[in-house]
Amino acid sequence: MRLKITGKNITLTEGIKSAVKDKIKKIEKLVGDDAAVDVMLSAKHGKAKGQRAEITVKTKSSVVRAEVTDEDLYRAINSAVDVVTGRLKKIKEKSRKRAGSDSIRAMEREREDDA
Repeated sequence: MRLKITGKNITLTEGIKSAVKDKIKKIEKLVGDDAAVDVMLSAKHGKAKGQRAEITVKTKSSVVRAEVTDEDLYRAINSAVDVVTGRLKKIKEKSRKRAGSDSIRAMEREREDDA
């Protein structure tokens, strides 16, 4: 899995990078080694203070993206990872249902042919 971490208006420290890598392990379990994960961390200054975490996961079959803004950067990262994992699980479950329905239809056709 390819991981790219970038920062905008924020200094990426080793602590932030290690926190992102630890959280991305959840995503890695779902997508495997053939995915690309882009993480963009940014900060807004002034009246509208906030930390933003944007995560984009590109696989062979789909692209999943999440943007979360929070006052705390680590909470934003956690929330974004949760959103992405939820969407990936939904896609994975949907593809399993489709695969299952095809095999069920094939079995029904065989039964009709035998009768």
